[in-house]
Amino acid sequence: MNDWSIAFGLRRTLRSNYVLLDGWKYDMNGVFGKRNTEAFVRNNVNSNLLHMKAAIPTEYKVREYEERDKTFSLDISPPFDICIFNSQRNVAFGLEYREEEYEIFTGEPNSYFPGRPTSPIKDS
Repeated sequence: MNDWSIAFGLRRTLRSNYVLLDGWKYDMNGVFGKRNTEAFVRNNVNSNLLHMKAAIPTEYKVREYEERDKTFSLDISPPFDICIFNSQRNVAFGLEYREEEYEIFTGEPNSYFPGRPTSPIKDS
């Protein structure tokens, strides 16, 4: 299995000459990741390959899975608090974009290959 990810982010307070924008807080972040898994069968024989005699493989890569993820997020909060029920409440807005991909790949041909027939085929 091969698994990795990387994350990054930036959190700041906006400083502006415009009164409506000054003091807004923002948090931007992103994550990229990838996971790759291979499935194997070991100590097994594909009976359709018995014609190979001593060279019969006993380990087969059956299939492979791959997942890729991307996430981007932006959170924004204005510089004021709202007092409700005798406690401070913050107002915030956020956006998130997420993309997920998943693929399945076939394994090596000997894991599913039917090989040649075990009994001879006669033409009629």
